[in-house]
Amino acid sequence: MRADVGSSELVGPDWRLAVERPIERPRPAVASDRDDGWLAVLGIRRELKLRVSGRDGQPDVLVEAWAGEPGDDTDGVAVVGSARGGLALARVPLCECGDRGCGNTGVQLRKVLPGRDLPGLAGLLRALPWTPAAPARGDVLWSDAGQEPGTSC
Repeated sequence: MRADVGSSELVGPDWRLAVERPIERPRPAVASDRDDGWLAVLGIRRELKLRVSGRDGQPDVLVEAWAGEPGDDTDGVAVVGSARGGLALARVPLCECGDRGCGNTGVQLRKVLPGRDLPGLAGLLRALPWTPAAPARGDVLWSDAGQEPGTSC
């Protein structure tokens, strides 16, 4: 997969995905950090965006689902098992304490996956219905399995 800074698309061997704004380099947290990272935002459908980040030359990407512009003021999105037995999208509100990493850790879709899987994930997310039900940790699919669930405030 290729993600050229300044480009308007992510490119795979046999696919292309348009991004909402040019691919950018995030600011390193520490000046000595490598600057080979990149960041892209994909508009999947109304009220659903994917924040995709990776490193030059690396096959895996980190994908996060958001109900709007990614950030602390926007609800996250989870993929959940629905009452009818299928999959659905559910909004993950910001914890009332105001800390994104608090009670909702492990609920919002946040997953490392091979870049080649991005088109399939985008297609699946476009097809899923929204559910008004609040996501329960036990119903969530595709959260970051390596991340410990947080505690409620």
